[in-house]
Amino acid sequence: MSAGGPGVIKIDAPASSGLKCIYVVDNCNEATIEYSTSNGTANVSWMSFDNRGSAYAENVDTTIGSGGTLTLSNVKPDCGYIISDGARQLAFWVVDYSRHRFEIKSASISDQTDCQSTILDFEGEASPINYYSTTGRRLELSREISVKYTTLVNVEGKFEMQTVERTLPSITSEIRVDAPLCETTFTISGDRFKAQWGETDEYVTAAYASTAVDAITSIETVENDASNQQEGATSGPLKINLTAETNDAAVFKEWQISSDPEFDAIIDRIQSQTDTYTLADTGKYFIRFVAANADASCSYTSETYELEIGESSIKCPNAFTPNNDGVNDEWKVSYRSIIDFECVIFNRWGTRIATLTHPSQGWDGKYRNSPVPSGTYYYVIKARGADGRQYNLSGDINILKSKNQ
Repeated sequence: MSAGGPGVIKIDAPASSGLKCIYVVDNCNEATIEYSTSNGTANVSWMSFDNRGSAYAENVDTTIGSGGTLTLSNVKPDCGYIISDGARQLAFWVVDYSRHRFEIKSASISDQTDCQSTILDFEGEASPINYYSTTGRRLELSREISVKYTTLVNVEGKFEMQTVERTLPSITSEIRVDAPLCETTFTISGDRFKAQWGETDEYVTAAYASTAVDAITSIETVENDASNQQEGATSGPLKINLTAETNDAAVFKEWQISSDPEFDAIIDRIQSQTDTYTLADTGKYFIRFVAANADASCSYTSETYELEIGESSIKCPNAFTPNNDGVNDEWKVSYRSIIDFECVIFNRWGTRIATLTHPSQGWDGKYRNSPVPSGTYYYVIKARGADGRQYNLSGDINILKSKNQ
């Protein structure tokens, strides 16, 4: 079976439709359909059906040619056909494209555009092209109309400009797409039938300034030395790097730090995209980034980041072995949330051997760069926790085996 004429496109039909294919012809007035048989033309019959399905099919007259070929010259527009050849039955649908010719008159940004989607008011012809299964079920033949525009896309934590293309089966009165995140134009082109016939229609809208707001956010903690911090809640004071990247529509930008997840009690507001902030006091912190456009009609709120600064604590070991074997070579306190710290270490005669000014520091068992003998030494610690707790600690340090003994 073949269809002939100035422009014919054959498309395979879904098996569930009962059709073998759909023929899209530029104009049915100039189209013919031919069917060749080896069983003799007397055994072949033609029928046509409409949207009611093959149960309402009617006989169709054909012209018998030489070599067992039957020709249908009077092809009905937007109609289904069934060819019966003995036990074999072949069904197909014919679309008259002249009745559905794609045309763009204009497209403009709708007043109904919101923060999540942009709507284009479309004027022209791009309505659905329907065909019907042998059971009368309505199906749509996609025109594959292209809508292209530029937006920003999150690529590995950074905004990058990319062209987005949407393919639409048809257009009635409007086109709805995800709101772009940068200034762009919209290019509408199609449809696929015109494209195959070399007649693609294209329309480019005026430039559209985005109103949608979006951001990429991150929080990173800054830790100098956490090797001897106690496990559990994070130790304070804690420095955090706040980073947010926004699109151009964002005018108002603010990091918010709160003591409750609903942000009813905001502790601090940082009107900047990037900042280094210190969480000093113990307790839970809830952090988010918010942004909005110039008239606050579109806004963005990030996920809520949660951090907890644990209650202060200091624990002091009473022995170490500074023999450079990689195990217990330094005397260090374990701590959490200590903001002021001083530790003085003495020998048995009261000589100051070492002074530590931060709980992350340790004593390597040396005095004036020389190892001290094994024995008992003493520490005095004055410190203050992020929760306000004062520490006045003292005790002994036992060197069990020094490097020179």
